[in-house]
Amino acid sequence: MGNPAPDIRVRMTRRTALALLAGAGLAACTSGGDSVADTSPTVDPDAGTRAEVVAQEWALVALYDAALAAPSGRADELTLLREQHIEHARALGSTPATPTPSASASVPPVPSAQDLAAAEADAARARVNACSRAVEPELARLLALVGASEAGHAAFLKAAFS
Repeated sequence: MGNPAPDIRVRMTRRTALALLAGAGLAACTSGGDSVADTSPTVDPDAGTRAEVVAQEWALVALYDAALAAPSGRADELTLLREQHIEHARALGSTPATPTPSASASVPPVPSAQDLAAAEADAARARVNACSRAVEPELARLLALVGASEAGHAAFLKAAFS
């Protein structure tokens, strides 16, 4: 009848044991029990993307500030959208700050609803671009959510003010 079938469980157990031993040896080699711990700072691969998006969020806040400076029956709604951009910036690690002069220099004296809607649509497209450049999956997810929010802002502004 031939040879009995080999016991697979023993082979799997040996392989598992060898893998565990190899892993433990590698961990022992890399942990450097007596060596000094690496204190070099961790580099954020997404620092440039994050900084770019934060600057754009503060530019949108400045745009809303300019729109809110003019009397409007929609101040509550515009304030809510403005606050959401502050939250976007905070979620990206920024703290409230005064918009940079370069950001406020491009703000129209009194932006119209169409200006705001166009800025939101541009921001949503920019988030897609930033999302594709993100290295960290969590940042890509956050940028996708921010972009969706901005696309919603654009749609709201077009519908509410037309």
